Amino acid sequence: MSHRLYPWVVVRLLRPMPPVVFARFENPADAKGYVQVLKLLMPGAQFLVFFDLDQ
Repeated sequence: MSHRLYPWVVVRLLRPMPPVVFARFENPADAKGYVQVLKLLMPGAQFLVFFDLDQ
């Protein structure tokens, strides 16, 4: 999978460890929908969605 084609990143925050890239998506709507499902499955987890400029 090319990171250039999937610039939207879902990251899980695992303090005090570094953030973990959970998934990459082509558009922000898919990434946000994925996070909604993850929050149902893991209510205590923290996730971020962002656009990866470092490609």
